[in-house]
Amino acid sequence: MKKQEYNPISKVSDEEWDDFKILTNDDPDFWFSAARWSKETNEFSLSERKFIFKIGTNLKKDNPLTEKQLFWANKLYRKIISCGFRFQKRGKGVIFTKF
Repeated sequence: MKKQEYNPISKVSDEEWDDFKILTNDDPDFWFSAARWSKETNEFSLSERKFIFKIGTNLKKDNPLTEKQLFWANKLYRKIISCGFRFQKRGKGVIFTKF
C-alpha cells in the first residue's frame, strides 16, 4: 500500500494561495545566508535547511520554482523572518544576525 504524500497546497484557500504565487524574496544571497544561519542556530529541520539552500541555487541559475516550491519557499520565508533572521547586503559581504 502506497503512503499518501502530504500536500499542503490542497488545504489552502484561494485568498491564501494568491499570497504565495510570487516569491517574497528573490535574492539568492538571502537564501544562501538563511541556510547558513539556520544551520548555525539549529532553527530548522534538515529538510528545511536543504530546501532553503536549493532555493538559492535555483535563483542563482535562473531556474523557476514549481508552485509547490513557491508555496513552501514563502512559508519558510515567513518562518525565517519570524525566527529573527535579518539580512543585509553590503558590497560583496553579507551580514546576518539573530535578534
